[in-house]
Amino acid sequence: MVREIKTELDRLQCDPGSRECQVLLFGLVQAMRERLKRHFEREEREWNQHAPTFDASTKRWVHLLSDQHREMERQIDLVHVQLEECLGSGESVPPPCDERARALLRDLTTHELSEDRVFQRSIFEELDGL
Repeated sequence: MVREIKTELDRLQCDPGSRECQVLLFGLVQAMRERLKRHFEREEREWNQHAPTFDASTKRWVHLLSDQHREMERQIDLVHVQLEECLGSGESVPPPCDERARALLRDLTTHELSEDRVFQRSIFEELDGL
């Protein structure tokens, strides 16, 4: 997921004020919105299956990551609606909206790296490897 996000962010090296860039950003946010919901559901299902083996610290970490999922879903829904309204009206996407979308994708990258770390911890530190 991190590689996909980075690739998409790299594609957005266009003029944020241009209509073309705004349409690309909207498409990216729309696609990521659906993929993220499926991705988060799958992760949480897997975490719930393995939760009995986690120590207290890892359980807290997983709970925090699940909370981040809800917040990211809320944020991406908000950004999606804002972009859709701007593009539908023919107006330019305001810079704060554009930056919010880009920041959300950067935050998602950080979040995914944290999930990788919790997975490594649960397997290699708590369970002494595979």
